[in-house]
Amino acid sequence: MSRQPTYRHAQSGRTLLLETGGAAILVLALAALDGLPAPMVLVGVAFVGLVMWLFHALRVEVDGDAVRLAFGPGLFRKRIPTASITAVRVVRNPWWSGWGIRWMPGRWTLWNIAGFDAVELDLPRGRRFRIGSDEPHMLARAIERAIAARAERPSPRKTRP
Repeated sequence: MSRQPTYRHAQSGRTLLLETGGAAILVLALAALDGLPAPMVLVGVAFVGLVMWLFHALRVEVDGDAVRLAFGPGLFRKRIPTASITAVRVVRNPWWSGWGIRWMPGRWTLWNIAGFDAVELDLPRGRRFRIGSDEPHMLARAIERAIAARAERPSPRKTRP
């Protein structure tokens, strides 16, 4: 099993951080203007801070066995075995697909932190998975190399006692 990453990249969610930071400032301003109780303001700001912490970056690793994704500190993780990937292509997400973790019924699942570029993976049963990336061509090549390397490895044989 090849656990040594052949590709590793962490993409910052600057835009997402700016938006959630702006939302926190807006909450504070509205609270000050509207005279909301301090506990409500603190809960709102704490929630925004939690979202910022959970989704501040998207880490992607590729090795011979899997593509691994993790948002922020790693509470949200995903592992996609390279053996289950049947095709890889660079795509562009529509503007309305947004950022974060998205499921588009009948279309694809998306993990994205910024921008519109992505790598789309074809998976079993017609499923598709998209990984947002600021370097989609490098990521696609790394996944293609991992799939090819896996196909070249000899399959483990079971020996009889």
